[in-house]
Amino acid sequence: MLRGEATADVVRAVGRHAETCAACAAERDSLQRTMEVVAAHVRPEVSPDARMRLRSALKDELLRTRRRSSRRFLRPAFALPAALAAGALVAWFAALPSSRVPAGDAVAAARLGRAVAKTGDLAPRTLEAVSRGLGWLAARQRPDGTWAPAADSDREATAAATALTLLAFAADGQSPRHGPRAAALGEARDRLESLVAAGFSTDASHKPLYAQALAVRALAAGYAIDRDVMTGDERRVARRAAEAAGRELRSWQRPDGGFGYVPQAPRSDSSCTLFAVAALAELREAGVLDATGALVRAGRFLDSLRAADGGVGYTRPGDRADTPALTAAMLALRGEETGPARDVTPQMLASIEQATARGGDALLSFTGAQALARHGRSLESPVRSLLATQQEDGGWAAAADSRCAAGGDTVTTAFGVLALAQVYAR
Repeated sequence: MLRGEATADVVRAVGRHAETCAACAAERDSLQRTMEVVAAHVRPEVSPDARMRLRSALKDELLRTRRRSSRRFLRPAFALPAALAAGALVAWFAALPSSRVPAGDAVAAARLGRAVAKTGDLAPRTLEAVSRGLGWLAARQRPDGTWAPAADSDREATAAATALTLLAFAADGQSPRHGPRAAALGEARDRLESLVAAGFSTDASHKPLYAQALAVRALAAGYAIDRDVMTGDERRVARRAAEAAGRELRSWQRPDGGFGYVPQAPRSDSSCTLFAVAALAELREAGVLDATGALVRAGRFLDSLRAADGGVGYTRPGDRADTPALTAAMLALRGEETGPARDVTPQMLASIEQATARGGDALLSFTGAQALARHGRSLESPVRSLLATQQEDGGWAAAADSRCAAGGDTVTTAFGVLALAQVYAR
């Protein structure tokens, strides 16, 4: 309720209860004061290594607390404050960025080590390919700060390409506050915010869901990287922009839990839903908006599209059995609320490896690499394919891409960079 996530009925019910329950009224007021204090103060600088250790320690302690509480009875009077405290700490620190940190000597060495662990002797070539891909993207930023498939691209295509490019740089730890292209990325972020604030078309042929979802992801990712070096005012402005975009996206969810191309779409599909879920999950990870309820409903919708072999269909189970692209996107999701990543079989992962090895689908390379990494599989298949198809100028061509042709070389290259960056992502 205090975060503004509750419905009006819940707010009224809590208010009525607090009028007659002094304990709950005191707890509400205490939490409100805590939130106000936290919002009013700038967070201290924390090194990436310290942040990682703290996140790990908090997770371990929470697991131990859960095991202890399952073995003995805890009086409610003590259990509730303890759970609130543990949940607040884990949520606060889990929201801090871990994989997106500025590159330095120590970070670069650790990055190379992770890449070697995932791809062996392909690691140096992979890191070089990412650098070349980002150079290609940087050289094609337009004077207004955006990226677009073509000179006459509409608002939706421009926003999607700009958001994807920002995400590609973010995957490498670069942002409006970090990296050699910080100023240019700041211009892109500002322009993306204005595109989102102006709103997108309600014409399904423009597929505005993808623009909105990718923009949400980019704004959340940039906020997560730069939050600790922003002033209080800057942080509040950036947070409001990301939160407003996320709330707008969440309002597009249909009664069945899925998402379609436009608000109040007549039909949900798994592709739109997967893009929306990834965006809302990114917002939650950044500590901007907790859309757990929407994620749970979306997870149920995706679960309803699973075939007997565990694969995800488009609008019904089994209607995309010829490609694992949707299944890969589902398995790339993190968080139990996003649902159907359970029951992962070796056959499902093997089909993703085979599909990414064939190439010709940069989006599948990205989601496939995420899925394989999440489930402990080698990334050699997507990496070899992308290394083989990268052009001499550093980009990837969209002409032969089965899914990204309409997005042009910019979109294909951004997805290529995002896929290769998985080799050193934590």
